[in-house]
Amino acid sequence: MIKIISKKQYKELVDYKIKYQEITGQRWFIVTGGRSLQSRLMQLSKESLINLIMEMRKDIRSINKKLKKQFKCRVEKVEDDK
Repeated sequence: MIKIISKKQYKELVDYKIKYQEITGQRWFIVTGGRSLQSRLMQLSKESLINLIMEMRKDIRSINKKLKKQFKCRVEKVEDDK
């Protein structure tokens, strides 16, 4: 059975979901001054920038490992009957 909710309730649920993702670390963002992302990144110290890159690299590697385990595929040789 599907329950129909109002737009206001839906927006509240989406806000809760976003807050939960931020608390658990599933979602993150960089808060610094500047208009563009590039200018904000340039204002960070070298140490914090390197730490961000290393964390992203570690996350990407773990995601790749999970994807390789989940979506294993077999390549079979197909012979043409020509």
